[in-house]
Amino acid sequence: IKQLKQKAIDMIKENNLTPNDRFKGSDGWAKKFCKRNTFDINDKFNCPKYFPNDLLQSAQIFLEHLSDKSGYQDNFVMFLDEVVFDFSFLKKYKARNRKKATLLLSLTKDGSLLKPFVIFCSNIEPEKEATTEVNMLTYQTESGDADEHALHKWANECLLSYTRNNQALLIFDSWMKHQSYSFVQFLLQSNVEVTMIPAGVSCIINPLKHII
Repeated sequence: IKQLKQKAIDMIKENNLTPNDRFKGSDGWAKKFCKRNTFDINDKFNCPKYFPNDLLQSAQIFLEHLSDKSGYQDNFVMFLDEVVFDFSFLKKYKARNRKKATLLLSLTKDGSLLKPFVIFCSNIEPEKEATTEVNMLTYQTESGDADEHALHKWANECLLSYTRNNQALLIFDSWMKHQSYSFVQFLLQSNVEVTMIPAGVSCIINPLKHII
């Protein structure tokens, strides 16, 4: 939250969007900004302070299910998550020309981060120098969302180039597009087993929820 507020203040100064004394970058503004732009950021970690007992029980059952999946090396047990960046809050981007990007991150159980995969909308042209400098992979869709084609592209260029046909386990939440039949079948045929985190407990299970 603190970094978000500071970045907003810096951008306003750089772009002369409003007099500095009219924007304070308060906690209230930051939380409303996150809600408007589908970010999920809290002051400390990406989780609520308390969970209902049924969710805790669901998380426990899932963790026991994971513990039964032996035979995978830690570097081939991977978590996947996405975060959406919406740039339409900048005045120079009109509502009808909305600009958005989706970041796909993959983290192995032993703590290795795979190449970031950024999906830009078709009216954003990523700078080659920037993508090379941070060693990330890019793709474009009309909306900037992680659609089925984008997920296949991520699997081909990021996941499978890392696993190299080794037996692997991919863990992600139950988002509808993750459950695409063709996407799941493609992973299974590529020697990647899929396990979906139960609804509502992703921020307990998925370590990426604590870093993005």
